[in-house]
Parts: sequence; structure tokens; C-alpha cells
Amino acid sequence: MLYVVTSAAPSHAGPVTDLVAGAQAARWRVFVVSTPLGLCFLDRARLEQQTGEPVRSEFRMPGEGRELARADAVIAAPMTFNTINKWALGITDNFATGLLCELTGYGVPIVAVPMLKPALARHLAFQNSLHVLRQMGVTLMFDPSAPYERRMATWDDVLSELDRATGGTSAPRAGASWTLNATSAGASPGSGDGVACHSRRWWHPPTWSDSADSGFRSTVFRMCSDIPC
Repeated sequence: MLYVVTSAAPSHAGPVTDLVAGAQAARWRVFVVSTPLGLCFLDRARLEQQTGEPVRSEFRMPGEGRELARADAVIAAPMTFNTINKWALGITDNFATGLLCELTGYGVPIVAVPMLKPALARHLAFQNSLHVLRQMGVTLMFDPSAPYERRMATWDDVLSELDRATGGTSAPRAGASWTLNATSAGASPGSGDGVACHSRRWWHPPTWSDSADSGFRSTVFRMCSDIPC
């Protein structure tokens, strides 16, 4: 199961329905979650038709609905300045950010694509948030040097990063282990503790390395068999 988590940002990569179609072509079963304001940026009816599932934006109250299927991976795109900062700080005042915080703690592979104005991208809070999320093993596809209108990765690039983050498996086995890499303690935001990918500066944890000078610690998380919603 692939969760696609969206927020109230314009998608220069095209509609989220295109991302869902591409993921389904790669044999992912997709479930869409949005921040409350992010619903205004979505074709909710079409997404629900595509996935056969409701687009969730609210917490489930006791006795309401059913629990979500276990997530094997997450694409968080597009992500606003606000949502990235809340996620990094652990603020769970809406369902989407709460879910991202929880799934990060479980060690589920997550590919995140921030989309925000250049002035906000230069804000120290945002830079710190990227650093925190990288430390927790989140793959961040963000090129601060790219022009605003070309800053967001294409959906094909996002799905390629998802393939890399999951080890090239479109349908992971239940109970699989995921290896997440955290930057070394003491590294500062913007200090170059990322890895270039696809000739652009997508930030993601580097692949496993046992070299003494790699500068990275690796932590293995075992995914739980059930993730409450």
C-alpha cells in the first residue's frame, strides 16, 4: 500500500491524479490523504474513483469507519512550508501531518517533495526542518538552486525515487525491514549532508555504506504489522 499525502501547494508536476495513475501502473495500491486546505487543490471525486478509497483529511473518531491498511511506503507531495515545518516539529494538529509523524517513527520509506516560494525556502525554520527530516531517514526531493517554476520534481522522478527508497520493490512483503540512514550528529543544515541524484540536488539518505569515513550512522527499523490511524 502506497500512501500519497498532499497539502495546499500548487503542483508544477501536474495533478495528483497523474501521480496516482503512475503509481498504479507500477502495481501500487494507492490511498490518498490530504491536509484540510489541500483538498481545495485536488480533484477529490476522480481520486476516489481511481483508488476506490475515500480521500482522508480528518481524524477517525471512535466507532467511525475502519482502520487504514498498513503503509509500505509514502509519497508526500507537494508539501507546503507549513506542513514541512509541522512534520519536523512533531505537530499533529491535522490528520495528514499526524500520519506523517507516525509513519516516520515506524520507519516507513517516505519520499517528500516540498513546493514553496523561494523566500520561504530561505527561511531558517524550513532549512532546519529539512535537516531534521533527513536525520529521520526521509528522502527529500528539493533543489534550492532551481527556478521556482522548475523546482518541483516530475512525477516520473518521484516514482523513481520511491523505487530506490523501497529497494526497487513495488509491492513490499509484510513485515519487511527497511534500512534508514541518519546524518551524523553535529552536521548543520545546508552543510552538504545530502546526496546528488539524477543530476539534481535531491536530498535523501545515502545508500548503505560500511566505510569508516562515510560520516553516516545507519538504523534498521522493523515495520509493525499494524499502524493505527
